[in-house]
This record gives sequence, structure tokens and C-alpha cells, in this order.
Amino acid sequence: SQDSDVPTGQGFVKSIKLDCTGADTSLGANFESYIQYLPESQDLTHLAYGTSGAKTVTFSFWVKSNLTSGFGFYYYMPDTSRAYQTSFTVSSANTWEKKVITVVGDTSGSGFANDNGIGAEIRLYLAGGAGKVGSSNQNAWGTDVSNRIPSGTNILSSTDNNFYFTGFQMEIGDQATPFEHRNFGEELLLCQRYFQEVRAAS
Repeated sequence: SQDSDVPTGQGFVKSIKLDCTGADTSLGANFESYIQYLPESQDLTHLAYGTSGAKTVTFSFWVKSNLTSGFGFYYYMPDTSRAYQTSFTVSSANTWEKKVITVVGDTSGSGFANDNGIGAEIRLYLAGGAGKVGSSNQNAWGTDVSNRIPSGTNILSSTDNNFYFTGFQMEIGDQATPFEHRNFGEELLLCQRYFQEVRAAS
């Protein structure tokens, strides 16, 4: 759900809240629970993946949870079936924390296609069955796309569990900068790339 619980002093007014309302302590092998963002391929071609000039990117975001646990971070390129897996940890229960993940550019593979298909699957993993748990291909680019979350992490283990998320940003370079707050007009123009209704005069 959408929530008004946000980190203080960062300019955010809303967050995403995941609240466990039905516990499941026996997950199927291929079960997975995550928050996902799917940018278009043509929005990522400038990263020059698949070349010696592949650019490093830095992801930053804010999280809050009652679970002091490790969570998975998964960055996958469908066009080349290559992935980068790592993890982040909630250190203090029920406290907003900023997480920063830097990923070196992938010099192998064929990079991103110049089209409007899905360029990347960027996921925060909150739960995963045995088939999604492990440390293979962690903190490196590779073709093993199965191990996506640290062992023992399961947001569904109790109805007391929750997870809040806001302020996600992806940018070129190895440093996270303050979140870029856009005004309504800018966001509207960007959205109109996908849909704008034009009616003939009556």
C-alpha cells in the first residue's frame, strides 16, 4: 500500500509499504517476493554495457523494516541473460536507513538493445524459496541468475513483519547524490511520451 511514513528531512511524502497479513514459513522452492522496476532498454544503452567503456552505476534508496536481516538486490539484463546479485542489510529495526549499492559496468555480453523492450529487471528481494537462495554469482556479473537472496530472509515469516521503501534512484558513477525531486510539470511531460490523448475539435 501507499504510506505517509517517510525518512525525516529528505523531502519525501510517500513510501511503499508491504505488510504481511498471512504468514508462510514453508516457501516453495521457486517462490519469490520482491519489489521490481523495469526500465526500457533504450534508456540504458548509454551505459555501454558489453564494451570496455561500460559505465559504473550507483543505486540508492531508503528502507525501513522490523526485520534486522539481509535482503537481496538483483540487477538482470534480459537481452543478454546476465545478472549482478548482491545484498543489503537492515541494521536497526523500525528505523529508516539509506542503502547505496554500486555496480561496475558489465564489459561482457552484448549490452542493451536499442528498443522499448525491458532493459533490466531491478529487484529488492524480500523472500525466496530454496531455489532462489545462495551466494553464487554474488557481487559480480555472470550468467547464474538463480541465487537472489541471502539464506533465511523471509518477510512472510510472521504477520508482525513489514517493509517500507522510498527514494529509489539510479545514476552513473560510483557516488550516490541527493535524490532528484522533479516537479509535476516535468513528470507530466515525461509520462506523455507513453500516452497523450489528442481529440479533434468538435
